[in-house]
Amino acid sequence: MRTVPRKAALQILTDVLANSRTLDEAIELACSRGPAMSTVDRAWLTEISSGVVRHLRRLDLAIDSYALKKKPTGKIRKILQIAVYQLLHQDRVFPATVVSETVDFIKTEEGEFPARFANALLRKIAEARAEWKVPRDPGASASLDQKAAWASLPAWWWKKWETAHGYEKACAIASASLERPETWFRLRDPENVPSFLAAGPVTGSARLTQELPESGGISQLPGYSEGNWIIQDLASQILANRFSEKLKALGRPSPKVLDRCAAPGGKSVAP
Repeated sequence: MRTVPRKAALQILTDVLANSRTLDEAIELACSRGPAMSTVDRAWLTEISSGVVRHLRRLDLAIDSYALKKKPTGKIRKILQIAVYQLLHQDRVFPATVVSETVDFIKTEEGEFPARFANALLRKIAEARAEWKVPRDPGASASLDQKAAWASLPAWWWKKWETAHGYEKACAIASASLERPETWFRLRDPENVPSFLAAGPVTGSARLTQELPESGGISQLPGYSEGNWIIQDLASQILANRFSEKLKALGRPSPKVLDRCAAPGGKSVAP
């Protein structure tokens, strides 16, 4: 049973949702507590915590739909959010295992009665996974809060999108924003694409053609320690390429540029 990562995921969500830490800060803090954490467990934590934050309001919709008498709060709600995210968005997990681990964890943390409540609720959600994984949008005539909850956004944010783009396009943007981000590589030498990558739509970009190693993940791929590539999202690569083209068009031999938003500086070192 993965008790330690699950407890650390709870700490991360508490730091983000209750203590106003950024997600990156919360993950670093959780990983620095206690014994050294394995690369696999750290990757699990990052996937779980970022996924829960991204889908938070949809997860709450599912939880509250089956908690009719009393809505769970505090620690129990966060533990349930983690479990529901696993049930709906981690295709390789076994629902029964997620339910069992979560119930045992709640029993340890909160006692027998909350554990029984969690068991009943999670089993119902597991049975309706297909319905909750991609819930149907509520329609343009629905209330602002219903539409925002479906989009997993604050109401003011959804209102801005719908006002600026219309209902259907706002729904499309919201759906795209809930997808797990794809991992993109930026190659030092665009002409030398490693065998485990395929060239992307922009010069120097590439993406994986195989599964990541089970142990070590990205850092175990050839070329990592040599700096032959870095991980950089496609939008950043497009921005860096276009800016580089603008600089070259100026015709200056060695223009000096100050990047005031360099962290960690991936765009700054782009060719």
